[in-house]
Amino acid sequence: MGGAIIYTPLFLLLCIVSMFHFGWSYYRYAYRRGFKIDFWHATIFQTFILPVIVLYPFAGSVLNFQSTGDSIFQIQQYIAGAFMISISGYASLYAGFYLYNLTSRTSAPFSQIIQLINKNGEILVYNFILNKSALNFYFYSGCLLAGTIFPFFWMKYGINFSLRDLTLGDPASKAIFNFLITSYFPILTTFFGIRYLQYKERIVLAYLVIFLFFSFFSGSRASFLSPATTLLTFYFIGQQSRLKLGKALLLLVIILAAMFFLGDLRSGSFSISGTLLNLGSTFFYGNTFSDLRDFAWVLSEWNGTFLLGKTYLAGLISFLPRAITSFRETWAIGVYTAGIAGFSPEMHPGLRPGPFGEAYLNFGLTGVCLLGISAGYVLRFVDLKIKTIVSQKIQPIYIRAYSCTFVYLLISNFFNTSGFWRFYVLIFILFTGAFVILFIQRLQGKPQG
Repeated sequence: MGGAIIYTPLFLLLCIVSMFHFGWSYYRYAYRRGFKIDFWHATIFQTFILPVIVLYPFAGSVLNFQSTGDSIFQIQQYIAGAFMISISGYASLYAGFYLYNLTSRTSAPFSQIIQLINKNGEILVYNFILNKSALNFYFYSGCLLAGTIFPFFWMKYGINFSLRDLTLGDPASKAIFNFLITSYFPILTTFFGIRYLQYKERIVLAYLVIFLFFSFFSGSRASFLSPATTLLTFYFIGQQSRLKLGKALLLLVIILAAMFFLGDLRSGSFSISGTLLNLGSTFFYGNTFSDLRDFAWVLSEWNGTFLLGKTYLAGLISFLPRAITSFRETWAIGVYTAGIAGFSPEMHPGLRPGPFGEAYLNFGLTGVCLLGISAGYVLRFVDLKIKTIVSQKIQPIYIRAYSCTFVYLLISNFFNTSGFWRFYVLIFILFTGAFVILFIQRLQGKPQG
């Protein structure tokens, strides 16, 4: 096909088998039980099926030249290795899925730890979203921060949609951007959206739209895509059998088109028609779903020496700015992948090696399997909790369902530890929110608890 796709027959067969397995799993564990979309299959599709299985034939195409330059010819030699490692991770996720099904009724220590973490996190998230006064406080706080920070950025960098790229070389600006744009706004946008799904309050919808606008205007695609896909997922789950798949597909296409348009805005193109014309090329050969290609790129430059947890430790201490920690300045996953690919970490955020790339770089296939089994176990735990809430109509459905994802939000950061910073901001918001709620209750003379 003129170089549009490149594949090995055996690996293409593995893709087909994986798709059939995923389809069978969806039919048995979701569709037959009244869910046209459930948390397990929506998550696996977003993190693995789409970027790895669907895009495998396109990952090594020379048409990726638009994103990688001459490096695509070196990347092609490592697509097979990246694919097999990723497939091992997929198998491990389902091993965790089945392991939970077999052991969920036991009092295994790992299961008890998961339940304990989730119970405490669930309470914090639930109380925060349920308390409208807390949401009001954080909305106005966010607007105050935006009203202060955006003019500062505009004076320094000009009015544009490339703030993420422009702040990379300035540690102070980058720290502010990461806190406000990639963490605070997406987290609160998700909370506003869940609240709106539950109560349909117009004021909360206004909060949601304003914060989405802030994220969109910043030029950060992930800050826009993450809350949008999360809210769509929970809306679809809550609809159960009432959901029309055609409508769901249309909404997803609209979100993808908006995200690709944002990418074009960052590069200085303001043509919606141009975005639509290039939609296919951007989807298959761009940088949005390039996990498999980027993983192969990292492998092509990697010297084969396992990192033995260095990037994980750097992620765990991500509450410390890179500028004051020489360890993070060297071993943060974004810094490491940017460096070995020949980019300056001050000007490039790093490559995205997929859900199992970082585990492999640190601990090989052992790390991939352990992470896959653990994440699959936790994801299945959360998936069944959500199904119970929705099936039994435990009110408020959307708030309770979303709140019980806390433990998966934690373990999912081990797929790519650059997200730990955002998790720490979530913890900060939840704990300060608990004090805000307590303070408001005392002002109003309401009993605590």
